[in-house]
Amino acid sequence: MQIKDRNTEFPNRRRLEVEEIEYNENGEIEVLLVEVKRDEGEVYEEGTQINATNLDLIIRSKVTEILSMSDEERVEYDASKIELEVDVEAITQDFPLPTKGINGSSIVWSVEGEGIEIEENIAKVNRKLYEQNPLLKARVSYGSAEAIQVFHVTVLLREMTPSERVEQDSNDLKIDTKVTTDFTLPSAGSNGSSITWVVKTGTSITITGNTANVHNGEIDAYSTLEATITYESVTTTKNFVVEVICFLPKTYAVSWTQEKGSLKTDELTIASSNGEKLYIEVENNYSSAIEVSIKANDSSLVKVEVKETTDLNAMMGTSYVEYTFTVHIYLSSDREIKLGSLNGSVKYYYASITPDD
Repeated sequence: MQIKDRNTEFPNRRRLEVEEIEYNENGEIEVLLVEVKRDEGEVYEEGTQINATNLDLIIRSKVTEILSMSDEERVEYDASKIELEVDVEAITQDFPLPTKGINGSSIVWSVEGEGIEIEENIAKVNRKLYEQNPLLKARVSYGSAEAIQVFHVTVLLREMTPSERVEQDSNDLKIDTKVTTDFTLPSAGSNGSSITWVVKTGTSITITGNTANVHNGEIDAYSTLEATITYESVTTTKNFVVEVICFLPKTYAVSWTQEKGSLKTDELTIASSNGEKLYIEVENNYSSAIEVSIKANDSSLVKVEVKETTDLNAMMGTSYVEYTFTVHIYLSSDREIKLGSLNGSVKYYYASITPDD
């Protein structure tokens, strides 16, 4: 039952919910126990103005109206008027659940999904590190009639604890473990942790600020890097064993003296020191004069064959010419890792010219 709040207009409406009525011998209301609640938001229907002279009549009228409802009407009306004492789109804490409808229906609650459990008509909220969207179901019943009212609610995610931040940032932390050149080390995690680095073992890497300085040698070498992940007073460490790939030969050179009718051939072998498979690509700008081919690519022992072509063998000249090509070397397992490039050259002397010593 809506009543006017003093002489204000339609907003700020109070609502009386009748809890108990006692009558005297003359059938007049002697005791009226009500609970006063306030409707939130805009109210567009005018309420009932109550004073001492009309109170008994109004209450009798409302009681008669309620008693004349069928069970079905009663539960449908009560279901439509259920209000939750919480913002259903931004739930952060426990809240009570009503057990009685406006017209006396009983309300029993259940829940589907994660984020809320019901204990003694209290919605117990369990916030997690992600948003949850359970369904709250109110079963409204009176006599043989029953209705279901469903509430779609959102339980907001909670803040991570410092320990959770450190653990997650540690789990997410990754760096390259096969390197040939300097690289940058992460200094912060995505959840706010700070990250610092030291070299625990090995001399093939040194650290300056957040840069890992790589010192290649003639053989592959290993260094252990330790990351310290910290948020507030919580800290943990994580180690990475990083392989520094050795220097590869930078140049290849061969000299040939022309012999008419006889084609020269030379072979370059590229091998990994630890059995790692290699992948080779060749740039040859003089394919009509020299032919550069690859044998056993994607293996730990790749051969590059350089051959004189018939076109070159038939050429005439009084001096020499030089032809160049480039070999690019990658890890076969990860072709994003380039181990280096090798510059090759063939110096070709015509038959009348003898190469210098």
